[in-house]
Amino acid sequence: MSSTLQTESESSSLDFQLVLDTIDLPAFALDSDNRVIAWDEQIADLLGIDAETVLGEQGLGDIAYDKPNKQTLAEKVLDAPESAHQRFDDIGLAKEEYALLNAGRNNVYEDTSTLRGRDIWFVATPVYRDGELVGVQSVLTRRHLRPALRRCCHTCLLATAHPYGAGCNCSG
Repeated sequence: MSSTLQTESESSSLDFQLVLDTIDLPAFALDSDNRVIAWDEQIADLLGIDAETVLGEQGLGDIAYDKPNKQTLAEKVLDAPESAHQRFDDIGLAKEEYALLNAGRNNVYEDTSTLRGRDIWFVATPVYRDGELVGVQSVLTRRHLRPALRRCCHTCLLATAHPYGAGCNCSG
């Protein structure tokens, strides 16, 4: 179950809640004002940061990294939703076969970082409603699982990407 903050755009918060409740990965969402509006239990477990600490807060990177002016991938994507991979040296475009998020026509970005002593693979995409940026959704998992996602079949994708390493049973 995820936690969300209700903002002036209640339907946006509910959309993010629905996304977080239907994926089996650590995930969170920022609104267009860079506030954390959704934070699921899996990300709380993985990073050791509970929802009450971050919901409604701006500057997630400052909280998560314990360093001033450090941005998460999601914050960078919010700053440059169409060109984050060009604006920031540490961000790439995620390959479609293992991006974890399907963003339609929007870019899906990725980076890796050490966060709270864990090597993490971050994936994030901007979210638009009627052509207007409403926020960013992000999922993450432990970095060592990333190579397995390239080889894994779509059916086993979520099992392989599970933050606790459930593993893939396919041959592909």
